[in-house]
Amino acid sequence: THHGNAMLTSDLTKRVEDGEIKPLALIKISSYMISVVGNVKVCIIMAMDLVEQLNEKVGEPVSWNAPKETSTTPAKGTHSSSLSPETSGPVSRTAPPAFPSTPRHAPFTGRTTPIEALNPYSNKWTIRARVVRKEELRHVSTRMGEVSVFSMDLCDESGEIRATCWREAADRINSLVEEGKVYMISRGMLKMANKKYSTLNSTYEMALGNDAMVQLCADEPKSMPSVRYSFVPIASIADKPTNSVVDVIGVATEISPVTTVNTKSGRELAKRTAKVSDDSGTAIEVTVWGARAEAFPS
Repeated sequence: THHGNAMLTSDLTKRVEDGEIKPLALIKISSYMISVVGNVKVCIIMAMDLVEQLNEKVGEPVSWNAPKETSTTPAKGTHSSSLSPETSGPVSRTAPPAFPSTPRHAPFTGRTTPIEALNPYSNKWTIRARVVRKEELRHVSTRMGEVSVFSMDLCDESGEIRATCWREAADRINSLVEEGKVYMISRGMLKMANKKYSTLNSTYEMALGNDAMVQLCADEPKSMPSVRYSFVPIASIADKPTNSVVDVIGVATEISPVTTVNTKSGRELAKRTAKVSDDSGTAIEVTVWGARAEAFPS
């Protein structure tokens, strides 16, 4: 038997936090992928079942990172190499440059990675995801001058994630993607999600720079969701903590005309309100901003 490092998806982590899966549990892993961080293998578990709760470990497990006992003399006709069969490249602890200046255009090949399996320890991935929400392209002032930026929310069968595009990549990708369509996306950078700006149920968020690859998916899977909802009754919203994110479904009983407000930066912003009611017997006011306010049916 062996032991090693593993990571769980957010859904599986909740099962551990809730006490359903405890230390020494015997599990059956039905979906996983292997990443290599330096010389360490990390098993990313995407699906598993509890078989039995044990009270002691099985056998005397050794690390699966332990070197195998092999001859130090190379076989005839072979050459020594620093390449790892897991990574097909030299191992390095040095992070790649954030955003190379010139994008490299290459066709997508190989298998796609589920969004739920993305993690900062592996950058060799391609996801196939639907753009469920796309924000407007905007310009922000930084110490390096004014830069373009926009964000989009992506989802597939496994999960959801927010992607933010910066500088020249924002201009390029904004002209490529359309809300509702499915794309192959690769060469993004992952970091911990800032819940102050993202309402998605995702541990990480994605940054897309000049090196990012975005390509329209010609064979859109029928199983690809168009949006992910978790509806709650409007009557229960009062019991939620401040700044909670909720999904509701109801009937718009009142819709106001579009008005404009001035932001702190002096920019005019469109605003529209609507009163929404559901079968819990409660109504709530919803505010819509920007281009969505102007496009909202009256």
